[in-house]
Amino acid sequence: SCSIVCMENNSCQSLPIYCDEDTQCHIYCTANESCASSVIDASYSTSLALHCNGYHSCRNVHIYCPSDSNASYCHIQGSDQSTQTSLHIYSTNGWEGIGLSQYETNMEVSNDNRMFCGYPENNDSCIISTEQWNCADDTDHC
Repeated sequence: SCSIVCMENNSCQSLPIYCDEDTQCHIYCTANESCASSVIDASYSTSLALHCNGYHSCRNVHIYCPSDSNASYCHIQGSDQSTQTSLHIYSTNGWEGIGLSQYETNMEVSNDNRMFCGYPENNDSCIISTEQWNCADDTDHC
């Protein structure tokens, strides 16, 4: 397993974070804006556990979930509403294999949270609902 800890303010901000191939990846963003505007790539890992526990710690983060459809799991955990602003989640299987916890679901529309599903084979995407963790438009393909 691989663990990356960003425990100082802005410590991993705007950095690319790559998880090792065929490993469980754990990323801890525990301080103010510690992982803000980062790209987290766990495409080739077996699982990703992303912990967003600081103020704006995961704002504007692009998250590439593991792509192995047989064993992958992508878990995103947060502690306050500010951490879910402008999350962009890329998942081969859409909502299957995605776990979210300790997030409020009454987000503002301006938070620009998006799911990109079927990645990288196709470019389907949807705006994440402000009321629950699924697509805002039921006709979207994610």
